[in-house]
Amino acid sequence: MSNVSKNTSKPESLDACAQLPQWAIPITKVSDTIYPFFLIIATLCFVLVAAFIAIKHAELSWLINVIAFFGFFYSIGILAMLVANYNSLVAAWVGIVLGVILYFTQYFVSLLAHHVSLPLNSPSVTNLTSYCGQLGIYTITIAILSLVVIAVRRFMFHEATQRAIRYQYMDPTAKNTEKPGLVPKCWQMSRCRPSVRATCPNYIDHITCWKRRSGCFCDRDLANFLIGSVGRGEAQEVIEMQVAAGGPGTVHNAAKAAVHERMANKSNRRPWRAQKRLCHNCPLFVEHQEYKYKNFSWVRFAVTIAIVGTAYHYFDLGYHIGFSFLENLLITQLHVPGITQATSIASNSAFEYFLLGVLSLSLLSHVIGFMDKFFLKWKL
Repeated sequence: MSNVSKNTSKPESLDACAQLPQWAIPITKVSDTIYPFFLIIATLCFVLVAAFIAIKHAELSWLINVIAFFGFFYSIGILAMLVANYNSLVAAWVGIVLGVILYFTQYFVSLLAHHVSLPLNSPSVTNLTSYCGQLGIYTITIAILSLVVIAVRRFMFHEATQRAIRYQYMDPTAKNTEKPGLVPKCWQMSRCRPSVRATCPNYIDHITCWKRRSGCFCDRDLANFLIGSVGRGEAQEVIEMQVAAGGPGTVHNAAKAAVHERMANKSNRRPWRAQKRLCHNCPLFVEHQEYKYKNFSWVRFAVTIAIVGTAYHYFDLGYHIGFSFLENLLITQLHVPGITQATSIASNSAFEYFLLGVLSLSLLSHVIGFMDKFFLKWKL
């Protein structure tokens, strides 16, 4: 029998999927160096312009150049931040939050100008509000694209790196292996030898060893019986089975009688609590679970689509209720000018579908993790 012990160490973290081509490494290093300085300069420029608006000095001609610097340094800085943190979901979500804040900042700038009795058509006020709106949309767009790219890359990396761990024992290319069904039996596994199968009570009765709670890897009497039933050429392989089951590797004359007595009397079966531990460490049962996982892996997509389809009505309702609440708050409480049109456009924009797509990818990753645990950890 082939050695079933394999390297089951966990793969490297998902950061390992961040392997970049050589030409991209300098770009990420430069981005990582410059983005803090660019964002700091952009923040100082914004604060400077807002301060001059607050003290009613927005008519200064050089403020237009400061606003242009704000737009330049912010747009480069936020792009460099996402490039430098190309594998960080946190950075992408921070970008989305910053974009939303910046988008609505244009209306708070208008509110500030209105509060200090500055005309809203002042060049500095007009340019700053225009920059805030455009940069907000720009930030949200590239942050969502970054989020989608990261989610797709992590999903692909997860599938590739987990395959070796998910399929520790499954060997469909092994000789003399029956073609397994959707829920394969123990005698359809690659470690069930034909000579053993021919005399195995479980195979003859077509009852799996985990259902009968007696198998060659967990039942010493059955292993002894099978050793005495096979030809000498394969006896060593079955002896390995017996050793795995806790036996001494010798044949007992009473083994056959003990096996048949146990098969005939269900009351002699092990309690499932004790058998469960043995089954979960049995390569036949683990291979059985791996086949189940492989054959039912499509369910994760069906479940995700079903959940998204069922919950979409409530998601859409909550999304529009949230925007209505925000619109009411900004109009009745803060008296922000021009906010009605902005929230109306935002509530009907493609941002809702971007958000739905991101949440769907996140849900899919959780469903995949649940299926991993269901079939391969809990072994249900």
